[in-house]
Amino acid sequence: VGIIIGVIPGIGATAGMALLLPIIFYWPPEVGLVMLSALWMANNYGSSLSSILLGIPGDSGAIMTIEDGHPMAQQGRTGSAIGISLAASAAGGIIGALCFLAFAPPLVSLALLFGSAEMFWLALLALTVVASASGHNLGKGLIACGLGMLTGFTGIDTITGYARFTFGAMYLMDRVSLVLVLLGLFAVAGLLSAASRQSQVAVQRDARDSILGGMRLALRYP
Repeated sequence: VGIIIGVIPGIGATAGMALLLPIIFYWPPEVGLVMLSALWMANNYGSSLSSILLGIPGDSGAIMTIEDGHPMAQQGRTGSAIGISLAASAAGGIIGALCFLAFAPPLVSLALLFGSAEMFWLALLALTVVASASGHNLGKGLIACGLGMLTGFTGIDTITGYARFTFGAMYLMDRVSLVLVLLGLFAVAGLLSAASRQSQVAVQRDARDSILGGMRLALRYP
């Protein structure tokens, strides 16, 4: 279920968990939590499938998979790309769960000490890292950060309740969905590009290419 939800662009793990809640409502708590956790983890892998095959991120976490995964699919290395994504998702999920169990209690205590000043500097650090990740095109990185902040500021503020940058339109009060922005940036552009070239989005040229080979490659070069 999690993989299917992840493959479909625009749904995401949050909506998938909301759809699953009526089904698991009467289940035992431990079974329901395991089910929701499994759906979340499987969604992370499933969202990479559409990124690799179509160049369309299934979720916001699969954006960077397009940079390497989709070109590999166009070169005929679809199996290797999917195998690398599978191994990375499994390893990241296991390591992340162990780190959460080990460091969650002290991190909660540290988070409670954060005030407005700390949150401001933390947000500034995040914007600086995003802008610097653009490499030599620092101007493009700053423009991307500015557009992202403008999009995030739109809607009703969750703390003060004031409407920001809505321009009197009630449709903007519900904020701009990140998923919709991603679909507009990647999905529409990718579909139009593929339709204009009239070519396959993924090809299979190497018969030795396989998902298992991609998993071995990911474990060999972590």
